[in-house]
Amino acid sequence: MYEVLKSAQNLILKQITHGYLYAVLDYHELYSKTYLYSNENVTSYLKYLKFFEKNRALTVLGSGDQAFSLALKGFQKIDTFDINKLSEYLVFGLKKALILKYDYSKYLKFLNLVSKNALSLLELTDILNNLLPFMDEEYRLFWQELTLYNKLLQQNKIEHLNLIQMLTIDSQKFVNKQNIPYLKSERKYEVLRNKLNEIEFTFQNTPGILVPDTFKSKYNVIILSNILDYFTSCWGTSWTIKDLQPYINNLLEMLEKNGLLFLHYQFREDLFRDSYVTLNDLKEVFKIDYKKVLNDYDDYDHLLLIRNKK
Repeated sequence: MYEVLKSAQNLILKQITHGYLYAVLDYHELYSKTYLYSNENVTSYLKYLKFFEKNRALTVLGSGDQAFSLALKGFQKIDTFDINKLSEYLVFGLKKALILKYDYSKYLKFLNLVSKNALSLLELTDILNNLLPFMDEEYRLFWQELTLYNKLLQQNKIEHLNLIQMLTIDSQKFVNKQNIPYLKSERKYEVLRNKLNEIEFTFQNTPGILVPDTFKSKYNVIILSNILDYFTSCWGTSWTIKDLQPYINNLLEMLEKNGLLFLHYQFREDLFRDSYVTLNDLKEVFKIDYKKVLNDYDDYDHLLLIRNKK
């Protein structure tokens, strides 16, 4: 915990010293800014789980919105992973505590105030301190120490940077609640809120490339989000289907029969960043479902799905 705390302290110290929020997110760093909420239309793509078994799921953690939405869908055991260990403390510390403490309107109000930077240093400090009783001990110690550190750094400054904005990317924008299943309505939020402590969540601090080596359970669903965009760190630029094929085969081995692999959420016309993989390549080797997903701009992102038929 103390290594994570020290890294978070350094992250906010640099921004306070420079007097502005960092916008760049380095996905290859163990500790970097993470997401306060997902920029994917999770609501749209989780509809494909309607008739699936809901025993165990594996998902990238990120903002936690995929994990919490899977809980809402009925999964009781949800394993998560991320290369950025700060995501664990944001999701299972801060966000979980916010949901447990606040009703629907107050939760959305908090996100709104953060997005507008409308909380004073003392107001945010008080809010975070009041969330501590709703956190497990490890996360409670982290947020207690980090909140105090931030207060001491900024208490004599005229202009304050928001602690949550210093730790998260895109938090200056307001969440599109229609894109996140448990935020679509007060009823759905309360369902999640009432069952959240009953769900068995786990977290492994591991890069996506090592997922098949890290997890040994069988899953009904695996969600990778868009992590394949960052595999240039292991495969270099211009990687091909020959690099990708054994990786996908290993993931399919982790699925129960008829399990579903959410292989990629695509924001652009090309499939994977810096790769030579084409849709035809994937169709020749795997039975790929290529689905349109409406985004925030009345345009379409795309989702790549593979069903395990073995």
